[in-house]
Amino acid sequence: MLATTLMNYKLLTIVIFLLVGCSLDQTVARVDSTEISASQLKQTLQLNRGKFDHNLVKLDENFKTYRRDTLSQLIQEAVLLNEAKRQKIITSNEEVQKAIKELKADSKEARKKLNKLKVEFNFWITQQAQRITLNKLLEKTLAEKMPVEDKAIEEHYNKNIHQFYLPTKFHARQILVNTDVLANQVHARLIQGEDFIKLAKEFSESPDREHGGDLGWFDAQSAPLKFSEICQELKEGEISSVKRTDYGYQIFQLIKKQPSRQKTLTETKNIIIDKIRGDKARSTIDTWIKTLAAQANIFIDEKVLAEVTIE
Repeated sequence: MLATTLMNYKLLTIVIFLLVGCSLDQTVARVDSTEISASQLKQTLQLNRGKFDHNLVKLDENFKTYRRDTLSQLIQEAVLLNEAKRQKIITSNEEVQKAIKELKADSKEARKKLNKLKVEFNFWITQQAQRITLNKLLEKTLAEKMPVEDKAIEEHYNKNIHQFYLPTKFHARQILVNTDVLANQVHARLIQGEDFIKLAKEFSESPDREHGGDLGWFDAQSAPLKFSEICQELKEGEISSVKRTDYGYQIFQLIKKQPSRQKTLTETKNIIIDKIRGDKARSTIDTWIKTLAAQANIFIDEKVLAEVTIE
């Protein structure tokens, strides 16, 4: 519900890593009964370093600042996770698996990126579980501290109804070639009944050729306007004539069409709540977090912290 607003918080990069057999791992900090291990801190440093210039992070003073800031982030997260536990807010395995699927995080490419950063996949999985838990906690807290009445939601919807209009969407395939001669040859074969996917893989110059020219779902806002104009004239399953565009010579096949429509109040309710709360949500959450942190018993082992490095 509050993803757009709350993802701006550093605290939502949750990285609590439970190591199997980590009895020899030293504790770098403790928040009440929750321990933050040196391994956990190191994994977090490894994961987040991609956001910074590697050469700058390697400089001693810069790294010390980076390490200190990252530990502060972990401490803040531990404070919030303890609060989530106190409120009995949990995340199911099904929710985590759904998040992984949506992020396509179990792909070979995603695993390669983690390996390059020397971050274990299980670490990242735990991060996602904690991120979901924290989002639940923040949403619950804002709902309690900044309730939004149904009347206000309905008024906002009616006043800004034009913002909740969905244009016509198309799911289509394409074949893109460089000459009209080749385009007409391919088109003739399509008309004779040859498979569009097969010919796209054989002749198309577009990167989507690997997927049979599949463009996925798009509308006039997410793809060139010409694509929507061409597909608007097609029936599902129909193949277009050869079209000269800015990209070359293209042939489209419409797979499916979703007509334009107005989103309902129910569909937009969470977006509207987030909009109404606006910037006040940030200050409310900040104040609440500071209160929780002030009540926590926080300890940092400076000696262990000084020994944590990255590869």
